[in-house]
Amino acid sequence: MMEVWVEAMRGETGAAVVAAFDDATARRVASLRAMTPEQLDEVGWSPIGEVPYREFMVVRLFDCWMHEQDIRRAVGRPGNLSGPVVDRSLDRFRAALGFVVGKKAGAHDGSSVVIITTGETELVLPVVVDGRARLVDPSDAPDEPTVTITLPFTTFVALGGGRWSAAEANEAGGVVIEGDTDLGDRVLANLGFTP
Repeated sequence: MMEVWVEAMRGETGAAVVAAFDDATARRVASLRAMTPEQLDEVGWSPIGEVPYREFMVVRLFDCWMHEQDIRRAVGRPGNLSGPVVDRSLDRFRAALGFVVGKKAGAHDGSSVVIITTGETELVLPVVVDGRARLVDPSDAPDEPTVTITLPFTTFVALGGGRWSAAEANEAGGVVIEGDTDLGDRVLANLGFTP
């Protein structure tokens, strides 16, 4: 389903694709700006369930940023790694980390995982498991976590977006696991939370 649009544009020049993108974006922005607060509050379908339209647009913001990062990785032009769009997109990552650590990676009760990103966007993302896994404020990070995973921000994004495997992340370099390496490996292998 997703490839239909790619195939339809494959024969176009880069300039034509950018022009079509600019036109579609301008029309969409105008449409969104014309919406009333009541229309933005209207609950309806989204990929994350029934939510107000404004929340659906936050999901789309995340999607667009992730696809921009896909393109940037493919053409070797990293960028747009900080700022308000990135901050809002990272909320989706933060919301998924408890599930990733607790359910997907199977961290046991009493354990903790601290993910640290390096590069343009430096994050400290501590997850503690106390009955259930949950992200906590960096100021509440355990002094001696079960495992600390340090990795480049771009690698974190590629893993969380399901774009890279743990093997690809390790091959790209910059991944350091300290502490329980088995748990660290499981977190890396299960970090993907979105297709």
